[in-house]
Amino acid sequence: MHIHGGGFRHYYFGHKKFVEKYLQKCDYVFTLSVEWLHFYRSLGLKRIKIIENIIPYPEHFQIKTSNDRLHILFIGLIHERKGVFDLLEMLRDHSSYYKDKIYLHIGGNGETQLLKERIKEFGLSSFVKYEGWVDEDKKVELMNLCKVLVLPSYVEGLPLSILEAMSYNMAIISTRVGGIPSAVKHNKNGLLIQPGYISELHNSLKMLVEDESLLNSMCQKSTESIERYYPMSVEKKLFRIYKSLLLQ
Repeated sequence: MHIHGGGFRHYYFGHKKFVEKYLQKCDYVFTLSVEWLHFYRSLGLKRIKIIENIIPYPEHFQIKTSNDRLHILFIGLIHERKGVFDLLEMLRDHSSYYKDKIYLHIGGNGETQLLKERIKEFGLSSFVKYEGWVDEDKKVELMNLCKVLVLPSYVEGLPLSILEAMSYNMAIISTRVGGIPSAVKHNKNGLLIQPGYISELHNSLKMLVEDESLLNSMCQKSTESIERYYPMSVEKKLFRIYKSLLLQ
């Protein structure tokens, strides 16, 4: 069984007997990160392996922009638990600082009407754009355009958006939840904050806006640390596990 959902911990404690019945039947439980590995071991499970999320190889190309603003991306479910409304509140509180320095692109589905209302209500329309639902081509375009991914989530497994952003040489601002710290190393390829701490979100983004050298270093480190999430690397791990099961 390969468990991805960031909400599994909450579900487990509400349905312990049901979940344990099926977990104990598994030859292996696959999880996304060392943080989740420790959680499943705390349940008494022994046959647990980390199998990373697989991401496609990036399609790099250059995009020319008409200004020198730092382009930033949020991509994912438009919902309070993803922290997107925290991000908008932070930009509202510091709009005089950010309005000429950044351009935030938001892509995804969910509470889109509320999102558009907040952008207008907070006076952010000049430097925040809702891109709508982002298909694969648009996602590739945005990831080639942007240099920072911001995902201030409250609950996660290990988001594909972070891994894909790393493959496109992006620095990451995210939270210390789920398996995110396995991919995002604080002060190396990104900055990690506590969910809901809007002041930390502002300080982290401001740091990358003002320190281009630090930003470029984080972008480079993202590129260097993404190899284990590509198909060939994950395939090798799966092959070894399946082979061991067949030889039992």
